[in-house]
Order: sequence, then structure tokens, then C-alpha cells
Amino acid sequence: MELNPQSCWATLLKQSALLAVGFLLLYLPFLSINYDPNGIAEAGYLEGGVLVSPNHIIYRPVGAAVYWAAEALGYHGRPLYVLQVLNAFCGAAGVGLAFAAFRKLGARPWAALAASVLWGTSFIYWFFSTDVSYVTMAGVFMAAAILCRGVLIESRSHRAAAGLGISCALAALSWQAAIFAFPLAVWSLRRRARELGLAVAAWIVLLGGSYAALGFLHGYKSPAALMRWSLNYGGDRLPEFGHFEPERLALAGEAAVRSFQFDAFERGREFIERPRPHRVRQSAGAICLAALALFTAAISLRSIIGRDPRLIWALAAYLVWWPFLVWWSPGESKWFLVPNLFLCAAAAIVWSSSIVRMPAKILIGAAIAVMAQKTFASRVLTHHRDAGAIMRKADCIARNVSPADVVIAPDWTWAYQVSYFHHIEPVNIIGGDRDDALRARLATEVTRGRERGAQIFIVDPSSYSPAHLEWLAAQTGFSLHDFDRFPGHIAFQCEDAKFREVSRLVNR
Repeated sequence: MELNPQSCWATLLKQSALLAVGFLLLYLPFLSINYDPNGIAEAGYLEGGVLVSPNHIIYRPVGAAVYWAAEALGYHGRPLYVLQVLNAFCGAAGVGLAFAAFRKLGARPWAALAASVLWGTSFIYWFFSTDVSYVTMAGVFMAAAILCRGVLIESRSHRAAAGLGISCALAALSWQAAIFAFPLAVWSLRRRARELGLAVAAWIVLLGGSYAALGFLHGYKSPAALMRWSLNYGGDRLPEFGHFEPERLALAGEAAVRSFQFDAFERGREFIERPRPHRVRQSAGAICLAALALFTAAISLRSIIGRDPRLIWALAAYLVWWPFLVWWSPGESKWFLVPNLFLCAAAAIVWSSSIVRMPAKILIGAAIAVMAQKTFASRVLTHHRDAGAIMRKADCIARNVSPADVVIAPDWTWAYQVSYFHHIEPVNIIGGDRDDALRARLATEVTRGRERGAQIFIVDPSSYSPAHLEWLAAQTGFSLHDFDRFPGHIAFQCEDAKFREVSRLVNR
């Protein structure tokens, strides 16, 4: 009996939608109140009317559209909370699309479900599906791109080819680094000229057209100026960003592991050093992650040796991100949110081809469930219930200073919170300038503050570890001796930060 393709599609879409609804019910009730600083910055830009960043062009406009729609329906809150709900919907949609994509890549239903649940409950994905980040939106479009590629594996389709190019372009417009996935996304079309041409044309027109149009509107009219604008990083560009060193590969490896289980190394180390029964319970997430990774790697060898093109493609699509991540910012787990989609696709393919017995399937499901429970209990639920030390610090600072005062921030952990929630604009040492330019900027801010009768505050260096002070000097040129230019007494303390009220500015 032949299956009706339309009926199969309808069934797959129903299953994907059901899974997406399930994850939406998992994300929405547990939105974080311990916000990521970058997410607060995104909300602040949106609230201030800065709707375009060349690194994630469509995230703020989409967020603004949703926010304006919410206002039209009677919402009177701030954009941050709307962006959180948007991220929850994006996260849920991404998981649903991932399931459909894995099925179209040839994974069995149980394996596609297990792999999509693994992605959706991994630490970094769950974390940003309850917080604010443009990377989550990129995950939705990248899952859609894999789905289109799966359709193209089964049969020729001009519609799917165009969809592949559009999805990859939207992923790159959500997070610029997604451009690295496009060459591998269209690799299977290299001998299908018409479909390849459609995919490439759709990608170029949408992606290139968006950058050209917005760049032109912002005054970048020459090709060179447009290129500089499109490749410009919209945040604080520090010396640690954008170079290769051997130790950065280890940092990236650690960040990749933490993207699935944030405390995997700490819990694993505790279990190895003091193997007690209660340590097993505490380290269960790390143990399950290690066991699942080793088991999957072991059974994948046969498929790799047999040159399974689906598995080789998925692994290559995961690894293609690594040079950029190692070069740019290897210690950040958030950059692995989208690449992990391809790793989970590889897992779904391996499990489908190598596991047929029910006990093994149950063990894989149990391992994923344990990891999910540990992530939920240790991170998601904690961030939902507790605003965290950084927010408490920001609230404390707001109780001790006024918006007219000058607050110099030698770290970037609490500055966004103070600005967004309390309308106090700290002067951040980590802000693009360095060395003499930085010292001149700080002197100008202090002088202007004195002229309007403001109090001047700076965190006392005794609040920081030697490692942070060394890092601060390396990244900004602001050394321990530069703190001496702002003498004064300790006026108040917030959490671990002692704030010095500056009595005068010492010129050198």
C-alpha cells in the first residue's frame, strides 16, 4: 500500500506542531528574571529606537513589530518581557522544525524525537528560550533550512531549493555568523544546477539586498563603506576577540560541552575526586552527558567508515563553525546554540542506523531526561525564581546613587541592568576606547559631572580578583595604577563590589 505524500506531510507537520506546543508550555511558564546582559542591551536598543544592528538585522525589527502589536492589544510593559515571549516561541518553533528536519534526513521517529528534545533541553538552548537572544531566532531558520535540505534529498523541488536559500538568508540576518552554514547547506545540490541556482539566487537576493538597502539608508553608499558597515561588530570590540591561539581551542571545547550541561566539569570533577552516593545524584547530568557522548561516538564509527553521506554532512556542518568560534570568542557557550543543531542531527542519524532494541532506546531517552532535569533544576528554575547577584547589585547601586551621578564601571556585568531598570547610565571602562583615549574619556565624564554638582563613584580595585584586573589592563589599558587617579573613601558596598566616592581627579 503506497503512502500518500500529502498525508505523510500532514502527519509530520502535526507531530512537529504538537512538539512545539509542548516545548512552548515548557518555556513560557519559566521565563528568567536573571537576565543575560546582552539581552537587556537588545531590549534597551529597541526601546531607544535603535532597530538595526548589522550583526542581527531582523531580530530587533521583528521584536519591535511584536511589541507594537502587544501595545495595540493593551500591553503597557517594557520590551524586555515581550522579547522573552518572542524567544520562547522561537525556541519552541525551532524544536518542532528540528524534529521534522531530522525525519526528512532519514532519522526514525524515536531518534528524531530524542535528538530534538536533546537540543531543546540543552542548557544554552533552554536558557535563551526563556531569556532574550537573537541566536535563538537564527536556530529557527537554520532548522527550517535543514528541513528544506531533507526534502531535496528525497526529490527534486524548486520550491524547497528556494526555501533553502531563503531560510539560510534569514538565519544569517538573525545572526550573521550563520553565513558559514550556507556552503554546506547547498553542497548536495552541486550536480543539480537549476536547484542550486535557485537556492544561491534566493540567498544572495534576500541577504545581499537586505544589507544593501539598510546600509544605503544609513548612509553607506559606496561598496567599500557598505562592506565595512556590514562586517562591523556592533558591540565593544576587545583585543581578545578575533585571533587564533592554541589554548583557545580548549576553551571552545569546554564551551561546547557546557552548552549541553553548564556544570558538567564541576560535577564531573566532584564525582571523580569524591565518589559518594550523593555525588552520583548531583553529578547525574554530567555522567549521562559523558556516557551518551561516548556511546554515540562509538556506534557512529561504523557509519563514518561506511561513509554515510548524511552523517558526514551533519558532522561537517557542525565543525564548519569551529574556526570562527575559536577565532572570535571561544569561551562563550551561546555561540554553540545553532551548531548544536547539526550535532543533534548527527546523533539522530547514528541512533537510527545503529539502535534497534528497545532497552538501548530507553537508556538514551533516560539519559536525555536526566540531563534535562538537572538543567531545569540547577539553571532554569533558579533563574526563574531568583534575580541573581547581578540584579541585586544593580538594585543596591540604584539605592545609593542618583541618575545625575557619574558611576564608573570597571566590568560589564551590572552596567546594562543599572541602565535599563534604573535609568542610571554608568561610564563603562570596557567601552571601545583604550589607553590614552579611554583615560581622556573618563576625565571628560568626571569633569562634566563635577560641573553639574554630581557625585563620582568607581568600584574599588580591591573588589576584583588579580585575574580580572590583569584582564582589564590587557583589554583596555586601564591598569591598577589608573585607579589611583580616582582617590576617595569607600562610600557603600553592593554584593562583592565596594564603591569608592571619588574626591578628586589626579592628572598625570
